[in-house]
Amino acid sequence: METHLMCQNPHGHEMIMHYASHIHRQWHNLLKLGDRQAFDISEVNQALMNSIAFEVNSVHQAKLACKVNTTPHFL
Repeated sequence: METHLMCQNPHGHEMIMHYASHIHRQWHNLLKLGDRQAFDISEVNQALMNSIAFEVNSVHQAKLACKVNTTPHFL
């Protein structure tokens, strides 16, 4: 994951950590259910990665907007 293009994003490390956590939970849940067809975690689910990237970016944009809106304006 360290070489994934998402790492070039300013919040890339956070995105990768969220992705890895999600995949980790999903993979273990399938194993607990007895699903012998558990997926290969080395293959990146790009749709999931994009969804997580969108969520992380949205959170950071909202935080930035709050900072901008609460900054005193001097005229």
